[in-house]
Amino acid sequence: DVTTRNIEEFIRRQRPLAYCCAFVTTRFVPGYGELRQQMIPEIANILKLKQLPAAKMREQAWTVLLSYAVLYAYSAGQANGDLYWNNELSPWLLKSTVEMFALRLALHRSGETLRSLLEWNSEAGADSMELHRYVIWLWLYTMSHHTSLLMRVPPTIVGDCNIRSASKLLERFSSDSRVHRVLAEVELSLLWNESAKHDPASAEWWCSPPTIPDVRETLTTLERLEGALDAWKKRYLQHDPEEMSVPPRTESEIFHYRFTRFCINTYATRSLYQGRQAAGRDLSEPAMNVLSMPVVKAVLRTTETAVDICTVFPRLSPMQRDRARYM
Repeated sequence: DVTTRNIEEFIRRQRPLAYCCAFVTTRFVPGYGELRQQMIPEIANILKLKQLPAAKMREQAWTVLLSYAVLYAYSAGQANGDLYWNNELSPWLLKSTVEMFALRLALHRSGETLRSLLEWNSEAGADSMELHRYVIWLWLYTMSHHTSLLMRVPPTIVGDCNIRSASKLLERFSSDSRVHRVLAEVELSLLWNESAKHDPASAEWWCSPPTIPDVRETLTTLERLEGALDAWKKRYLQHDPEEMSVPPRTESEIFHYRFTRFCINTYATRSLYQGRQAAGRDLSEPAMNVLSMPVVKAVLRTTETAVDICTVFPRLSPMQRDRARYM
C-alpha cells in the first residue's frame, strides 16, 4: 500500500509506521546494524503511545496499531524473557503490547461490526476499515496460536464464535490474497479446537496429560486430525490454475501446513510414549512389546514430518526463497 502513494506524504501522516517499517527493513539489509541501534529509542517512544488517553489517540490509533503489528510480525520466533533480545525489543513485550492495544480498540468485536456492515450494505468492498480491523484480529489470533505451539504456552487469544465464523464471513473477499492467506491460517489453527471436542488434552499441547493417555484414543485423535489436515490441503494447497478466483498457494501456507502436521504428530508421539511408560509398571514384557509398536510408528511418522519441513525451502526458486526470508 505504501508503494502506491507518495513516500513523503506517508512519512508525514504516518510517521510511527514509517519508523517501524524502516526499523524492520534494516534487519534484512546488510550494513544497517548501526542505524538500527540508533532507531531503538525512537521505537521505544512509539511503544509508549499505548499509554495515551483515548481522546488523544483517536486520529492515529490505526497507524499505531499497524506500527505495533509490523514490529511484532518480524520479532516472532525470537522470544525470551528479557526486556531486550540482542539489544533489541523483546518479542514478548511486543506481543503483549499489540494484543492489549487491539483489545483497547475493540478489535475482538470487529467480526460483529463487519457482519452488521455487510447486512446493511451488501456492496461493501475490500477497502472498508471494518474488514481491515477484522483481518488484523484474525492475524493476531493465528500469531497467538503459532507462539503457543512454538513456546508451549497457553494461547492468549481464543477461537471464539467471531473467529470460527471467519470462513463464511469473508467468503466474498477470499479472492484477495491477503484475506485468503489469513483464512488459511485461521482454519489451520481451528483444527485444534475441533479436536478438543473429542479429546480435550489435544487442544492443551502446552500441558502434559494429567492422566495416563489411552493408546486407542490417542490414535483416533491423530487419525481425526490427519483427516482434517487432508481436507484443509485440498481446499488451500491443491490450487487449480484455471480457477482465477482463488489465489495460488504461497510459501507461508505450505510451511504452516507442514508445521501443523509436525506438531500434531509430536503431540501423539508424546502421549503414546507417556502411556507406554505408565503402563510398563503393570504389564508383562509381551504386552509391552505390543504397546511399543504404536510408539515406534509415531516416532517414525514424526521424523518424516520434520523432514518435510526441512525440505520446503531447498525446493523453492531463488525468488521464492528471497520472499520466504520475510515470513
